[in-house]
Amino acid sequence: MPPHPSLAGHDLNALLVEHVADYAIYALDREGRVRSWTAGAARLKGWTEAEILGAHVSRFYTPEDVAAGVPERLLAAAADQGRAECQGWRVRRDGSRFWADVVITALRDESGALIGFAKLTRDLTERRAREEQALADARRIATEAAARQAAETRLGEMRDVQEELERQTEQLEEQAQELEEQAQELELQVAEARELALANERLLVEAQEAAARLSLLDLAVQATSEAVIITTAELSGAGPRVVFANPAYGAITQQRAQDAIGRPLRALLGIDAASPDTRRSQERLAAGEPARGVLQVVRADGERRAVEYRSAPVRGPGGGMEYLAVVMSDVTERVRLEEQYRQAQKMEALGQLAGGIAHDFNNVLTVIGASATFLAQAIPPDDPRRADVDEIRGAIERASGLTRQLLAFSRHQPFAACALDLSDVVLAAEKLLRRVLGENIELVTHAAPSLPPVLADRGQLEQVLLNLAVNARDAMPDGGRLEIATAAAADGGATLTVRDTGVGMSAETQSRIFDPFFTTKELGKGTGLGLSTVYGIVGRVGATIAVESAPGRGATFTVRFPRMDEPPSEAPEARRAGAESAGRGEAVLLVEDDDALRRVAARALLAAGYRVVDAPDGAVALELAAQLSRVDLLATDVIMPNMRGSVLAARMRERFPALRVLYMSGYTGDVEVERERREAGTSFLEKPYDGDTLARAARALLDA
Repeated sequence: MPPHPSLAGHDLNALLVEHVADYAIYALDREGRVRSWTAGAARLKGWTEAEILGAHVSRFYTPEDVAAGVPERLLAAAADQGRAECQGWRVRRDGSRFWADVVITALRDESGALIGFAKLTRDLTERRAREEQALADARRIATEAAARQAAETRLGEMRDVQEELERQTEQLEEQAQELEEQAQELELQVAEARELALANERLLVEAQEAAARLSLLDLAVQATSEAVIITTAELSGAGPRVVFANPAYGAITQQRAQDAIGRPLRALLGIDAASPDTRRSQERLAAGEPARGVLQVVRADGERRAVEYRSAPVRGPGGGMEYLAVVMSDVTERVRLEEQYRQAQKMEALGQLAGGIAHDFNNVLTVIGASATFLAQAIPPDDPRRADVDEIRGAIERASGLTRQLLAFSRHQPFAACALDLSDVVLAAEKLLRRVLGENIELVTHAAPSLPPVLADRGQLEQVLLNLAVNARDAMPDGGRLEIATAAAADGGATLTVRDTGVGMSAETQSRIFDPFFTTKELGKGTGLGLSTVYGIVGRVGATIAVESAPGRGATFTVRFPRMDEPPSEAPEARRAGAESAGRGEAVLLVEDDDALRRVAARALLAAGYRVVDAPDGAVALELAAQLSRVDLLATDVIMPNMRGSVLAARMRERFPALRVLYMSGYTGDVEVERERREAGTSFLEKPYDGDTLARAARALLDA
């Protein structure tokens, strides 16, 4: 059943004319209780507004009328006919009575429903007294006239009576005129009351529209995924206290929004009031400016989340700051992605640095290796100094391993990409891994059958397995279990998982494990390149690597290889052990920007029987080639100042179409290098190399 319309929410005083002093004008509700009180009503009846509001209208009637049900009948008549009018005795606050003229008008809302009554009361006591006095005087005069008539003629008696009646008639006419004027004045007042009622109705409509807008705003605040908080404006002491929090606050903090009401926001969110960020925010808010920042919030379930906040002062009508509005968003994933992006940039920069160092180091090693070869050729086989030469060569080989790891990390190491089955690689490397791990570590492999092929260099993939196994072994000094598993991925690729039961890692260590030269091992027991090499190899083939670990809970490395659309073509191989190296007088144009390396390379080729012309860069090489009638082989560095090796080769082939090209480099980090080494009539020689290897590579390419 819908609720009855009522006067609640109406400005009843606005419905009446407050300044009318000669009338008591006030409003009643549907039950007859007083709901408004004017100054005229207070003067006429004696009650103040505070005393009479809420009292029943029967309080103004005499006990006789109340017993007879007069008040209820008048209200019923006004409700039924719209208006009820009567005259009678009424009671003032002090108990005195006065003769009143009463008009009761029904009040209805825009739908026609009865919401109350307007009551107009006028004090006619004096007028009634005058009328009664006039009548009494008339009777007295008539009596006196009658007495005189006894002595006078009947005509004189009638004349006197007539004159008195005429006088009384004039008085009555004057009173009637006065009443007419009063009625006109009342009509004007009623018209003004109607205008006020219409204005009140307009205000009511505007208030309803504003309430609807506020309701929509409340729905939006309740539905938004951002936490909306209203706090007090106190910035000192315990700080602002929560006066409102929407449901999203609970979702972000895992705290019930209603439990936050009245509590300091700093304590709820674990905000350090002494931190520089907090002080800066307080200073901005105190200056009336908005503030923003990112907080690390520990939720009720113990999880740490990154929360971005935006706060602004809310000013009151006087312009002072009364509240603070705070909007909070959970930006944990965004912060995590930004950190991953920064880590990727750092790793890329480190990779470029490592690749550049390895490139220069390879040139030095090549010079040392070639010089060692020259020494070996100059020393008799039984000379004790050959042992020193062998030591030099061994050191070069070990140093070459380090540069290969650096190049693998920086994705600049040459590799022969082909389609591989991860399970085949794992099973083939199992025996080697068992020897590396030792007897106190159990190795368990789970090689899934029929895996999708992945694109990788087999040797480098074995290097990934070996480095991860060595890392796991060092994390289990007292023995343990190492599991290596392969599986198909939902996107058509494959995954490699390496899980150990070792000591585990902290979050700080995990953030740095792929950094080159970072190690947790004792001085002299690790290069810090093992996992950085893994990172470089994995990234080079478009795969990703992730680690999950905690102190005392081991570590799990997961490598995800993407789907391979088509296998690559096979790359030519320049190194052939035992191949012929002797030259037959072929003309070789040697181009190398490293002076020392160029000298030893030229010496090795000359010693092998080739005719050699050398140049420090592409421009000089072209000038020299213009003076030559024949060039059989161009042996050039790949990446040189001003002109790449491939550009030089193309320019040279314009003059010598049958020219063979031998690219020599240890820094091959971009797609151009991979394309260059696969051109027809070309081969690739990886640095560092010795003189014999260079001569054999030249011979193999010329004979191909």
